[in-house]
Amino acid sequence: MRTSFRNSFFTPHLRGDIFMRLKISFFILFTAIVSRCGAQIAPLISNGLTSIFRPINENDSAISKTISIYNQQIKVDVYDGYVVMGADYWFNNSSDHAITLDIGFPQNGNEGFVSKFYWLRIRINNGAPFLANDTSITNGDSAFGSQQHALWNHWKISFQPGITEVSLNYGLKTGGNYVLMDDDSIERNAFEYSFLNYAEWSGGDTTGEIWLRMNDGYVTKDILSLLPDKKFVAGNSIVHAFMKDVMNASASSTSLWYRTLEQEGIAPEHVNWERNFYKVNGWVVNEKIVATLSPFSGTDFEDNTFQHEQRAASTLLRWSAIAGVAIVIFFILLFIYAERKK
Repeated sequence: MRTSFRNSFFTPHLRGDIFMRLKISFFILFTAIVSRCGAQIAPLISNGLTSIFRPINENDSAISKTISIYNQQIKVDVYDGYVVMGADYWFNNSSDHAITLDIGFPQNGNEGFVSKFYWLRIRINNGAPFLANDTSITNGDSAFGSQQHALWNHWKISFQPGITEVSLNYGLKTGGNYVLMDDDSIERNAFEYSFLNYAEWSGGDTTGEIWLRMNDGYVTKDILSLLPDKKFVAGNSIVHAFMKDVMNASASSTSLWYRTLEQEGIAPEHVNWERNFYKVNGWVVNEKIVATLSPFSGTDFEDNTFQHEQRAASTLLRWSAIAGVAIVIFFILLFIYAERKK
């Protein structure tokens, strides 16, 4: 009877149909799980996005690719609600004649663009700092022909034969970024350095380094996520990576996701940028510092570790209060017992 039931129910056609349904069910379950996990760690970065500068004119893109990035040192001072950039780039013009390019940063929310800059200052070959020009360029005039317009911070550079050093200081707002969590979201600070504009130059993915220094009472423990993961080394307040490690990790950018200290944050318009530029430019970094740092990993977008620590501290505080009350009650009872015995 058992054999007859098995053979009549699990015919080849039904067995194939059941197997197919199981596969479909598994696929739906797997997709739901991946979608749920993806939603929980999907940062929406609208502030704090930057990159290297690029040619403003489309016709200059071919020329800029003949100039190589000889070296680069990017220093980022991290504060609550903003970062201060001190970026030095050394370019090599291997030709026998000067190449003049109009270069800069396009500010818009789309690919290849950057966030709003505060107090952008440029120095060429350690010369006096100067301002960039603000220009709104319509499509067809810039390297982004598909865009209606873009606000550019731009300036002209004459790359003489040999090495030209370009130094930048500017501020970026990092507050007001979100990470999705199911139907909810968490607001945090975020900084992102994109590699997309490096395609406009020769090299850049094998030279230089990036440094981050935590300020405002922050330590590296306050970093929730740092991508690409396991490419950085860190100490108590300093983080470091070689550009060849982060740029060759199949990533389009390096991003920092860190805690918010103040609910309201600090308005970038009220920041003393000149003082902070002086501070980041005076920050001396070298190989001796790198030797003191240890491998760093951070992928806790949702801040689960900190929340767990808060819950543990709250539980400890609650039990301490209960123990304190119990001790007081014990001594009161002991006192009452002693009085009655008298």
